Amino acid sequence: MFLDDSQITQINDTATDSRFYIHNSQPDMRYPSVTKLKDHYNVKGIEAIRAWHQKNVEKMGAEEAEIHRRKGAKSGTKIHEAIETGDLTKLDKKEITRYNNIQKVVRKIDLPLQEKKILWIDPSDQRVGFGGTLDAVAVMDRSRFTNEQDVQIGTGSTNVILDWKNVKTFYDLDFYIGYYLQAAAYAAGFNRATNKQHAVCESLIVFTTARTLKLVYLDKRCIMWYWQNFREIARCYAYKEEFDYEAFKAHSIGHLTEDGLIADYLPKQVYLNEK
Repeated sequence: MFLDDSQITQINDTATDSRFYIHNSQPDMRYPSVTKLKDHYNVKGIEAIRAWHQKNVEKMGAEEAEIHRRKGAKSGTKIHEAIETGDLTKLDKKEITRYNNIQKVVRKIDLPLQEKKILWIDPSDQRVGFGGTLDAVAVMDRSRFTNEQDVQIGTGSTNVILDWKNVKTFYDLDFYIGYYLQAAAYAAGFNRATNKQHAVCESLIVFTTARTLKLVYLDKRCIMWYWQNFREIARCYAYKEEFDYEAFKAHSIGHLTEDGLIADYLPKQVYLNEK
């Protein structure tokens, strides 16, 4: 599996703590990161993050809280690098625990591609687009994973977008739903870059704390739903239009009709099949 990202450049804007992406053939066209877009309309999620940061400021002071925040981000990067290289010398004790939790998943899958930049530009409107760096594309044997009833989630192997999430604890829906949008965006960007050669339309998100592991699986139906909405978010952002994030979230959870509850688009937690 191959992906040439040599013509994509990531620009770090220190003033806004944001990332942008350009294609080297069009240096004047700057596109926001997937992270920027997934969070831009998520008012409640951003408010929760700000409240968490403010608590740290009140507890530690502004300078120490910022050091703490950046340290957490660097910790995730270090673990990603260790997964890719196998070199654990830069990890502390807690990071090694997280790494070992992730290795439980790695032993069940193949990782033909890791740490690659993607850039998706709407073919019908050059103003609309986004970039990012996906953690990995993995070959996942569905029979190695089970649902809550201890039943295999499927048979046969499939290519999935794999995303590692290094978190302190498990949060509410506003925290998770942005990552579902992110996974769909990465899938679209990867498929565009490879001309749909590998047809990636599923995702496995690996959440790990210092003690526990949580796996969330997005099937094709979920990926298509979140991609439909992420693409609209990208368009709204480019044209400075509103996007009804709360309505999108409510529809993702499920909604009532005269015939009952319409099936939701929330991915399901899965577990490693130890059999």
